[in-house]
Amino acid sequence: MELKQLLQTLSQMMGIPGYEHYERDALKSEISEYFDEYIGDDVGNHVFIRRAQSRNDNVPKLMIDAHFDEIGAIVTNVSDDGFLSVCAVGGLDRRTLPACEVTVYGANNQKIYGVIGSTPPHLVKGDAKKLPQIEEFRIDTGYTKESLEKMGIGLGSAVNFRAPFAELEGDALVGKAFDDRACAAAAVYAAATVDKSALKCDVYVCLSAKEETGLNGARLHAFRIKPDFAVVTDVNFASAPEVPGHKSGKCGEGAMISISAITDRKFTSQIIDIAKKAEIKHQTVVEARGTGTNADALMLVEYGIPTAVVSIPIKTMHTYSDFLKLSAIEAAADLLTGLMTEDLAC
Repeated sequence: MELKQLLQTLSQMMGIPGYEHYERDALKSEISEYFDEYIGDDVGNHVFIRRAQSRNDNVPKLMIDAHFDEIGAIVTNVSDDGFLSVCAVGGLDRRTLPACEVTVYGANNQKIYGVIGSTPPHLVKGDAKKLPQIEEFRIDTGYTKESLEKMGIGLGSAVNFRAPFAELEGDALVGKAFDDRACAAAAVYAAATVDKSALKCDVYVCLSAKEETGLNGARLHAFRIKPDFAVVTDVNFASAPEVPGHKSGKCGEGAMISISAITDRKFTSQIIDIAKKAEIKHQTVVEARGTGTNADALMLVEYGIPTAVVSIPIKTMHTYSDFLKLSAIEAAADLLTGLMTEDLAC
């Protein structure tokens, strides 16, 4: 398994909220061979399990969560001349939408390409700096309304971004859905490649549903698994001129570890100690009242789950072209591997 190729494969899959099951067969085909068991559900959660060789009642269960859903849109209307209106699913940055290329999904696995219309600047009236609301944008596919209806494209059809996976200078990468497929790649890679004889826990890699619409899917598989420990992996803000320094991490300085009222202090300290001991590049970020991740939901499941957050800094978050460093994903994977081979205790 090669980490960069895994990221490319996962990031190109479609999985907007409500459609996380769409690529289930492709996802299972890609990574199931590295795991002992797969559990899926009707909500769209995907759980891949790798069990420790040592089978006894004291083997703890470690859940590593990375949400599989991504931002996107759903069709709300088809005009008589074939233009599609949409509403956002997740926090779309509408500043990036004009002239964006998309894929629209119809019945029987049909999909067509389109572009979000953009008014030429010569014709813009009024305040040119005022952005349209999501509902004001129109997708042009070139098809007539009648043709779209025949393909089963209409109210409720999913709309996903089209964006290439590209390598920039150094180990920088750009592509769609790195939020949160980058962390999914790190979690899958770590669990799939760790020496099974060294595992000191049963590892549940949970690619969860509906994080972008309310942290909902992770709660369900936590109730099913009843883990002893949980690590939520998600993206975080990378340092940039307009981003406050205390709320961000540097792209080239490894994974980020959250210090928060939400996270378990002892468990978090153990993760930091693992990083220091193994000389894994890492950085800490203070997220005092909440992390904005599935950790905010998991820590209150049943009697409470000791939860920590490991994140990957990215730029241009919630657009169709995320920017990150491969080294940060590698650091996150190394950190998770280290955690899987340590005695866990809180």
